[in-house]
Parts: sequence; structure tokens; C-alpha cells
Amino acid sequence: MHRASEIATLLLLEFDWLVIVPDSRTAEVLRQAEVKAPDRVVQVVDESTAIGIACGLTLGGRTALVIMESSGLRRGFETLARLSASHGIHPAILATDRGALGDPDWWAASHHATSRHVTAAVNALCVDITEQLALNDFREVLTRMKRHLMSQQAPVVAWLHPLSVENSLGAINE
Repeated sequence: MHRASEIATLLLLEFDWLVIVPDSRTAEVLRQAEVKAPDRVVQVVDESTAIGIACGLTLGGRTALVIMESSGLRRGFETLARLSASHGIHPAILATDRGALGDPDWWAASHHATSRHVTAAVNALCVDITEQLALNDFREVLTRMKRHLMSQQAPVVAWLHPLSVENSLGAINE
């Protein structure tokens, strides 16, 4: 099975909805998710909208994962701060950690620090998903994110290294 397809399957196993903003690093995973479950994937072009939709789904008793580039956290900050800090409605976000060490895109480094500041400002619980993480360990991270989302204590952000999907999230542990 193709790795992007396996990752998409894991995302759909753990979350009722995926609210996605286009991202070049996760494009194939997002495409696979849309093929597998088109009725459970909402694609938008604005990070604030994605956060708002995910929080609305959470209020409706569903689990939703926002998938975006970390640079989008700046754009989504106002919505995130209002819903999370002011109203106690916390999303789960899988953010491609643009500008992380080894990111090959020249423009990405300027996004790294500012996106980290956003999560600190809303007291988000964060976890790093490295290039070396195995697929079954990735599933455990998703399971814990979902558990945390359901507890509604704080936003949760998983920083996905920009080369993780490219490098197939390691080998599957038996």
C-alpha cells in the first residue's frame, strides 16, 4: 500500500472529519483522504475558516483535525485565540512545520518561529512528529491528539516535519 494512502487511512480512522487547507508537503496524503472519504473531508482556502469549522464540528460532538502548513497559524491566530482562549473551544491541528531544520524551501525558515509563538500564545499542547517516526507511532500520536481534543482542555498541535511524509514516516514497526 502506498504510504500516503496509509497515512490518510490513519487520519480517517482517528477523526470523524478532516478540515484541510492545501499544503504542498501533504498534498498526496490529502488527496488520498479525499478519495477514501470525500464526505468527511472539507477543503477550504483560509486557515481561520478551517479552525472555525473544526471547532463547530467539535461543538456538534464530532472529532475534527485541521491540517495546514504551520505558516497558516499566523492567519488563523485571531480565530484560534477567540475560540480557544476566550470561549474554551479547542481544535486539534496537524501543521506541517515549515522552516524546521532541513526544510528545503528557501522561504520557510521565516515561518518557523512565528507559528511557534502562536501556539504558545494560546497555551496549546504541542508534539513534534519527526522524520524518523514510524507509522504505528504516528497512529499513537493521532490517538492521543483525539483523546486530548475530546477532553477540551487546550488546543493541541502536532508539528509534522516537512520531510516526514516524503520520507514515509519511517518503516512500519511489527
